[in-house]
Amino acid sequence: MNQSFYFPFVVATLISALLVGSAMWPGISVLSGDEQPAKTDAAGKDVEPGNRTSHVSVKDFSHLVADGDWSPAIQAAIDHVSVKNGYENGATILFPPGTYKINKTIRLGKDRAHYGTRLSGYGAVLKGTKILDAQSVNYEERKQSLTEAKDQFSLDALPGELDFDDKTNVGVPILELWDPPEVEGANFVIEGLTFDREAAFVGVGIKVPAETVPKNITFRDIKVNSQNVGVHINHCYQIRFESCLIRGNQIGIWGRNHFNSVSIINCEIRRQHLHGVVIGPNVNQWGNTGIHIAGNIFEEIKGYGILNLAGNGVTIIGNYFEMVGNSIGVLTPYWSTTIDTNAFMSFYGHGWNMNKHGGKVVSDQAHIILDSPDVQLRNNKYYGPGILLFGTGGKTTFDANPKIAEGVTLADGIKVADSGGLGAYVYYASTGGFAYREFSIPTEEAALAERIRQAQKNLEAAREKKGTADELAAAQVAVGGILLESGDFDRARQEYEKAFQYPAANQTNLRAYIQMHIADSYLKEKKYREAETAYTQALKIGAGGWHKTHCEDSLKKAREMAEGKQP
Repeated sequence: MNQSFYFPFVVATLISALLVGSAMWPGISVLSGDEQPAKTDAAGKDVEPGNRTSHVSVKDFSHLVADGDWSPAIQAAIDHVSVKNGYENGATILFPPGTYKINKTIRLGKDRAHYGTRLSGYGAVLKGTKILDAQSVNYEERKQSLTEAKDQFSLDALPGELDFDDKTNVGVPILELWDPPEVEGANFVIEGLTFDREAAFVGVGIKVPAETVPKNITFRDIKVNSQNVGVHINHCYQIRFESCLIRGNQIGIWGRNHFNSVSIINCEIRRQHLHGVVIGPNVNQWGNTGIHIAGNIFEEIKGYGILNLAGNGVTIIGNYFEMVGNSIGVLTPYWSTTIDTNAFMSFYGHGWNMNKHGGKVVSDQAHIILDSPDVQLRNNKYYGPGILLFGTGGKTTFDANPKIAEGVTLADGIKVADSGGLGAYVYYASTGGFAYREFSIPTEEAALAERIRQAQKNLEAAREKKGTADELAAAQVAVGGILLESGDFDRARQEYEKAFQYPAANQTNLRAYIQMHIADSYLKEKKYREAETAYTQALKIGAGGWHKTHCEDSLKKAREMAEGKQP
C-alpha cells in the first residue's frame, strides 16, 4: 500500500469508527446537533445539561439587576452553583471590577454544592446601601425558632450577635456565610472583594450567624471599610485572614463563642473608631482557643488594637502598633497569652480616653493593659510606657517596668518574674509601684540559713495567732525537717524535742508523731539501735493510723540493720 493511499484510508477508518460508536475505541463517541452527555446527581437523577462551568460570573445574571441593586444577580450566581446544575464541590464565582450596590444580604452556603466555593473579586466593591441597613435581622424570630427546635447550642451563641451593651444588634451584613448542608465545614475562600457602606459605621461587612458553623474559611486580600463591625464571626472556628485591609470601621474583626483555631496574618488594620480585633466576650460558651496574630500593622485605632476578653492560647507575635489608644488589652479570665517581639510606637495622641476597666479610664496610659493570669511578655520594644497592671495572678511575666492602675491596691511584696528569667518585679506598697530586682544565687549555707529563718518566721506567726497544738507542733517540726535535710541530725532532734511543749499529756497521737520524727532522724543517720529504741517509744506512746504502720515497718528495718541484715 503506497503512502498516497495509506493516509486517506486511516482517516476514513477513524471517522467511520467514531460514527459507529465505541466498537473500536470504547468510551469515544460523537454527538450530533445540540446533544450533550447526560449528567446525574449523587442520587442518579438527571441534572440540567450544559450548566456546569468552572467559573460563574455575576455579570451573566445582570438581567436580574433592578434599580441598580445587584443583590438578586449575585445571589442567583451563587445559587447557580448547585447540585441541580451538576456541581459537587463548589466553583469560582467571579466579580468583574466595578461597584455593586447591595440592598439585601447575600448568603453563601445554603446548597450542598457550595462546599469549596471561592468568591473572587479583585477590583470589585460590594456597597451596602441604606436600604440594606433597614433590613430586619429577625433576632427575636430566630430566637423563638431556635427555642422551638430545641437547638440549645445555637441558642446559647445567639446573644453573641449583640453589641457590648447586650441589647443592640451589631447590624445587617452584606455577606452571610453558612455551612453547606450535609457536609462538615465550608472550605470557602473570599478573596479580592471590597466591602463598603453608604452610611458609615452601621451594619456588618461579613457575618457568620449563630445557627451555623461554616468552618475552614479563608479571607484573602479583602478590604472592609465603613462598617460597624468589619467581619463578625459568631460561633465558628478554623478561620484565616491573610493580607487583608480592615479600615475605618467601628470594630475591625470581632470573634465570639468558639472563635477557635484562628490566624490573622500580614493584615493592615487601620483607623478603627473603637477596636481593631476583639476576642470575646463569650455568651454561655467556651473560651476562644488557639488564636495566632502575627505580622500585622495596627495603626490609628482609638481604642484597643487587640482586645482579648476571652481567649485561650492566644499568640500575638511580630506585630507593629502605632498611634493606638492602647495597643493590647489582655483582660481574659482564661490562660496563656503570649506577646512576643512586637514593636509599640506612639499612642493615638488625641486623648480619646475610650478604654475603661474596673470603672477607670486606662486609654493612653500604657501600650499593654493586663488583668489576666499566665501572660508572657517577651522581646517587645516599647516607645513610652509599657504595661498598666490590674492583677498579678498566674505565671505572668514582664519585660518592661509595669505601672499600677489608679485605685488598684496590691499586696506588698508581690513578685512577678521578668521575661528573661533573670529577676522579678517586686511591688512595694510604700511607693505604690514595682521595682526590678535581679535574682542572686545564694551559697548553700546562705540558702539553708534563709530556709531556717523562713520556717522560724512561720512558727512565730503560728504563735502570734495562738494556733492549735497541731499547728504549732507542725511548724516546730518543719524547722527540724530543714536541718535534717542538710544532715545536721543533732540540731534537727533538738528542734523536734522542742515540739513536745505544745501537745497536752493526753494528746498521745500528736506526741507519738513528734517521737516518730526523732526516730526517723536516727534511722537516716544509720544509728539503728537508737532508731529501734525511738520507734519502740513512739508505739508505746500510742501512734495510730499510718503513723503506727510507719513505726512498725521502720522498727523492723532498724532491728534488721542493727543485726547486720539487709531489710
